[in-house]
Order: sequence, then structure tokens, then C-alpha cells
Amino acid sequence: MLKLTPNWQFTIVSLIVGLANIGLPSMAQAAQLWNFQYSGNSSVPVVASGTLITSDLDPINNTYTITSITGTRTVGDVTQQIVGLLPAFEFGGSDNLLYAGEPLLSISGFSYKVEGDESVNLYSNSTLGFPGYSEQDSQGRYGIDFSFAATRVVVPEPLSVGGIVVVGAIALSMNRKRKYSI
Repeated sequence: MLKLTPNWQFTIVSLIVGLANIGLPSMAQAAQLWNFQYSGNSSVPVVASGTLITSDLDPINNTYTITSITGTRTVGDVTQQIVGLLPAFEFGGSDNLLYAGEPLLSISGFSYKVEGDESVNLYSNSTLGFPGYSEQDSQGRYGIDFSFAATRVVVPEPLSVGGIVVVGAIALSMNRKRKYSI
């Protein structure tokens, strides 16, 4: 019977786990993560930031569909938790699309709800012939000339991690063989 040392056991287990990961579909491709922030003035200063989750890029329309949002919105000196994305067209005519190029939003933009049952819509002014973005909320506040930025967060896919484990195990094994042969 073949007796495996702990080092070989580690190598074999790493190889099996790595090969299993290669055969599994990657869930990281199904959604994209974005950090966003925007700011401007309505009757008081408004700042919001957090995370958007979108679908993969629609190459025909060059858009991502926003499927989820988390973060905070500060109006004056009151900070509110963002509690969720509103369905498209529920408030402010939003389409919940994020464009791959400038402007990042359409004239419909995206809408979300904050604690206190308040709805908020952020959208682009570009089709109206104005620069920047605007925000309106269900409390009757409306502001123009907002800045908005969204930066994609790169998350390593599970296949990459599995591949690193396999390569590391093989390298470790080869290194040990070389030490014993000298």
C-alpha cells in the first residue's frame, strides 16, 4: 500500500480542489459590482455613496441593468440608509440602467428607497442640454448640477483562485522534489 506524506496529501487535495473549481461555472460573471458616489445641492447639500450591483454588459445597448443598491445618502446633516432599489418606472420614470460611457445615466436614471419611506431618483441632464446630473426625491426636493461617478470593482473569479491553488501546489511539489534530489 502506498503511504503518502502530509506534503503529498496537500498537493493531491489541492490538485483535486483546483480541478473541481475549473469545472464549475463562475457566478462572478453573472453580476458586476460598482462603487458609486454623487453630490450636489438641492435646498441643502446632498451626498450619496455606496455599491451598485448590475447585470453583465448588454453589448447591443452598451448598458448594465442595476439590480441592487446599498449605501447611505446624507441630506444636510441627516444621514439615511439606502434600503433598496425601486423597480423601473416606479418613481421618477427610472429605467435603472447604467451606461458604459458618459453620460453614465439616461434622463430616466435610477431610483431607490431610503429609510423613512422616502424615494429618490438620480438621472442625467444631458438629453435636456444641461451638464451633469439631477436628483429629485419624494419630499419635493429637486437639485441640478450634481456630479456622479461609478467605478467597477474587480473581483477575482473562483476559477482564478482555484487555478492559483493548483499552480501553487504543483510549484511546492516541484520545489520539494528538487530539494530531495540535491
